[in-house]
Amino acid sequence: MQEKHIRWREFLPLIIILFIAAVAMILCDRPLARGDGLAYFIWLDSIAGDGDMDLSNQAQIFAHLNNGQVQWNEKTGKWISLYPYGSALLLAPAYWLGSLMDRIGWFSVNPEYFINHQGRPLPYSLFPLPSIFMH
Repeated sequence: MQEKHIRWREFLPLIIILFIAAVAMILCDRPLARGDGLAYFIWLDSIAGDGDMDLSNQAQIFAHLNNGQVQWNEKTGKWISLYPYGSALLLAPAYWLGSLMDRIGWFSVNPEYFINHQGRPLPYSLFPLPSIFMH
C-alpha cells in the first residue's frame, strides 16, 4: 500500500503541469486546428463525424477556412484532399469523446470563436490533441 502511494506522488508534478497546460489552452481561446493540421482535422470530421470519406459537406463547413486543404477535382467531380487520412482513423475515438463533451456542454468555451477559427467547437480538437502529441 505504501509503494502505490509513493508512485502516485512521483507523477504529481506531471499531472499539475498537464492540468495547467489544459487550463491555459482553454482560457487563451486559441484555435487548435490550423494550417495543415486543419486538413487532417477535416478528414477527422468526415471519418469520425460523418462516418464516410465524402468531403463535400466538410468543404461547406470549413469553406471560410479552406486554403487548399480541400479542393474540387474537375475530373472526378468530387472534393479531394491532398493530405492522407490515416491519422483520422487513429484519432476517431478522441474525436468521439470531444463530441460527447460538446453535447454535455462541459467544455463549452466561446464556441462561436472556435467555430469561426477551426470549423468546430473546442472539444472536437482539444480531445484529439494528447493523441497527436503521442504520435
